Amino acid sequence: MINQYGDVPRGQEPASLIDTMKILVTEPIREVGMEMLRQNAEVVVAPDKSESTVAAIIGEFDAVITRNTRIDRTIIDKGKKLQVIGCHASGVDLVDVAYATEKKIYVTHVPGANARAVAEFIVCLMIAMSRNLIAADHKQRVERKYWVQDSLIGNDLSGRTLGIIGMGRIGKILARICIGGFDMKVLGYDPYVISADIEAMGIQKVEDITDLFKESDFVSLSCPITDEVKGLVNESTLRMMKKSAYLINCARGPIVDEVALYEALEKGVIKGAALDVFEIEPPNKNNPLFDAPNLIATPHIASMSYDSRDRMAVWCAEGILSVLRGERPRFPANPSVRGLKKI
Repeated sequence: MINQYGDVPRGQEPASLIDTMKILVTEPIREVGMEMLRQNAEVVVAPDKSESTVAAIIGEFDAVITRNTRIDRTIIDKGKKLQVIGCHASGVDLVDVAYATEKKIYVTHVPGANARAVAEFIVCLMIAMSRNLIAADHKQRVERKYWVQDSLIGNDLSGRTLGIIGMGRIGKILARICIGGFDMKVLGYDPYVISADIEAMGIQKVEDITDLFKESDFVSLSCPITDEVKGLVNESTLRMMKKSAYLINCARGPIVDEVALYEALEKGVIKGAALDVFEIEPPNKNNPLFDAPNLIATPHIASMSYDSRDRMAVWCAEGILSVLRGERPRFPANPSVRGLKKI
């Protein structure tokens, strides 16, 4: 039976079709994905994830899956047998997609696999900030103070306004949770989204991003990194925000000017911020932001749920195996490669 992509369903292909092929995994993915790969091909985990190590061994592999290793021109050129590069992520920042396309190598990714986990994590940060959760924990556990309740009074989410920059999968799930679960007003900014598509969900589309900064009690960055959004949150846009407002970045670090944010937190320009991503990762241990008041900082864990990691592993493995079987992958980053012979 042929599926909607015109492919033979997984498990019904001839056993000998790809079992002689080799797949390199720069770092292990969840076991459910690793097992799918092992059932269909020889799988090798790199001794370490460094670019130099991957470049040294890539020549014998038909496919590679990367989690944190940059697959640049050097690695692509050394991958003489490469048919597909799998990104164990929603984005493809780590891969030179244009060069891979030039070499007729598919690049696959897993957009949306971690969307719900990230959206729920953003809600977690919103509640933690608005209810002073971190400060309350410190008062009780570290300072061993109990009669401090009046200093920890926070705000409900209900009736507050959330501004979401980027109305993709994460932004839409976040909006549904906040509208349906907390009776929040949601503003959405995304020049690439049709107004009717999000307004039907109860989201008010904002045409001028400055209006979103000015009106929101929470500003959540949920957009992919592009040149036009680098440094979008800066001294100017931070000063547009309410003094009682919070900034949340679970997207990409370079969207926020960290120096400007530090100064905004120090001077009380905004109430607080939560960052799961930083301009440079891992961030410098002496990053002044870590000493800023009213900041929650986490080490890029928004997508780190067992459920989302299983989805990412399965979708990533399926993409790799599809290409090795000569089929179109479900989520190609460069669909123009289809039907073209590798050079």
